[in-house]
Amino acid sequence: MNYFSHFFVDGIDNQHEYNTGLLLPDITRGNIKSFRHLKLFTSASSQNFFNGCAAHYLADKKFHASEFFRNILQQSSLIINQAKFNSDLNRKWFLAHILAELMLDRILVRMYPEMLHKFYNSLDSINDSDLAYYLTLYGMKDVEEFFEFFNHFRKVQYIYYYTDNNKFVYSLNRIMIKAGVTPISDFNQEVLCNAALLLEENLIEDTSSLIINLKQSIQ
Repeated sequence: MNYFSHFFVDGIDNQHEYNTGLLLPDITRGNIKSFRHLKLFTSASSQNFFNGCAAHYLADKKFHASEFFRNILQQSSLIINQAKFNSDLNRKWFLAHILAELMLDRILVRMYPEMLHKFYNSLDSINDSDLAYYLTLYGMKDVEEFFEFFNHFRKVQYIYYYTDNNKFVYSLNRIMIKAGVTPISDFNQEVLCNAALLLEENLIEDTSSLIINLKQSIQ
């Protein structure tokens, strides 16, 4: 699952440290290997961050093993494999995977924009010093560099832009680049946009069932 999906299924009102923990395993990737190991926490804030991280790992494990996700991934893979990309597009299987996960966020943003506001408000409501201390417990070396990224993430609030076709494709391309894949060409981005619209059309035929199945996938 992507950032907003984690908050949608596991977020708790006014539990800001826990809610921030729900996305820490993803936004610290490359800096911290894992938050799975329980530390001897001396503060409630660190325990709350840890509880959010633990919920993230559990939800991901159940979600990726669920029939719900397998069905979405199958649809995404079929659409990506049938799309008329140029031959220079690499790792289609990876693109299909991230398209499936980001598409859930895109649909949730369309349906629940007020919840996305709660998501960002919760991230803004933590004590940054408490978060910095928690990250050092797990070996983060450059906390200032992380907060440059995290503050930008909170300020720009780019998940709102997932509803914009071009910016949604831009986000997919950025993830591919971070994974070490050659950037998607302009032509292939246009093809990808059409593929994303087709997947979205398939998934929103019954949005109420989609939401129910998403929540049940992590039960």
